[in-house]
Amino acid sequence: MQRKQASCFLTFLVAIPLATGKMVNLTAVAERYIRELNATRQNITSWGLSLDYFYMAKNHSGAGHPITATVQNVTCLEEMKNYLGSDVIMIGSYLKLTDGMYCPFNISANITLPLHKGSRFEMANVTLSLHNRTGRLIRSPNQAPPTGKHVKKIKERCILSMTVVFNGTFAYETKSDGGNETQYIFEDVGNLNNTSQGLNRSGRNLIYVMHGNITRITYLKKSTFKHILL
Repeated sequence: MQRKQASCFLTFLVAIPLATGKMVNLTAVAERYIRELNATRQNITSWGLSLDYFYMAKNHSGAGHPITATVQNVTCLEEMKNYLGSDVIMIGSYLKLTDGMYCPFNISANITLPLHKGSRFEMANVTLSLHNRTGRLIRSPNQAPPTGKHVKKIKERCILSMTVVFNGTFAYETKSDGGNETQYIFEDVGNLNNTSQGLNRSGRNLIYVMHGNITRITYLKKSTFKHILL
């Protein structure tokens, strides 16, 4: 933890629900941490997790580094068949998060999905932003699903999980007893560990496991139903 002088920048603490359903609100977890800390200190005047707040604090103190999120170990159990033949018209992939997160910084994951490229479909990595949302729909090509008697639909699903590793520091501002001096204090994001919310410390880092599923609907020409599996 590092402490240096800074000018006062007052923001108010606003009550935010810890979670909506199974969506963890990291800002609310941080707010609870600050409230509990301030119950003893009684001198915290502002705090923040956002990049803007961090750089404002860093300009005054020159300490710490911003919080970043890295996604690891993306797995999808119950492997799905990959229909990529010429009889495929469209493929829709819906990623639903049952354990996601609201936070003020980016959480991106590389997911392998079937995409329409040129005149054929192929498996490709797609980078998806998963913070502040419960799902993503990817249609390839991006158009309304085909309908009619000539269309056959195949629906598959796999169970998704991924590990999010948060690294970096967050800051809060304190005022001296006399009220004429302020300083910014930086703490490791790992200090926001909250096992009831699935947030676990690993050294200085914070670990959270996202869960969900991917539902894939493949639309094929019924009259020529011959599929290629890869």
